[in-house]
Amino acid sequence: MILTDKGRLGLNTLSPRAQLEIIHSDNTKQALILNQNSDSLANEIQFHRNGSEKWAIGSYLNGNHPNSFFIWNDSINRTVFMINNDSLFGINTETPSAMLEVNGSFKAQTVGIGIAPPSNPAYRLYVDGGIKAREMRVTVNSFADYVFQKDYNLLSLVHDKN
Repeated sequence: MILTDKGRLGLNTLSPRAQLEIIHSDNTKQALILNQNSDSLANEIQFHRNGSEKWAIGSYLNGNHPNSFFIWNDSINRTVFMINNDSLFGINTETPSAMLEVNGSFKAQTVGIGIAPPSNPAYRLYVDGGIKAREMRVTVNSFADYVFQKDYNLLSLVHDKN
């Protein structure tokens, strides 16, 4: 361990490149452990700018969301990402009820439901299975609205068998 004259702390390094640098070279996966030994609500790492919290990442230890992981955005005063104890992932919700729940809009190039979209998709949505909807509207750039013109000669509905 070294503390340089510039105030940089290095663990397992003699020349830390940041205020704190930890070099991890053994076969364990732990490089840093935050261990809360009290009944605190959360264990978190906060990111501040000029003394004001901007973001935080951490784990709720108890309360409404025990054993969950979160990313907090202080500028909008809410959790923006949550992975709960059941491994359900929420974006802009602290209570996801599906494997991925998005409270708001999302943008994707292609979406596959029950199937992976092909690598060179011709369409934007692929569904393996049925689609059930209360309402659906399909629009196209141009359609045969000329059939509603007064001078359009409609085809007969009677089939001529000759």
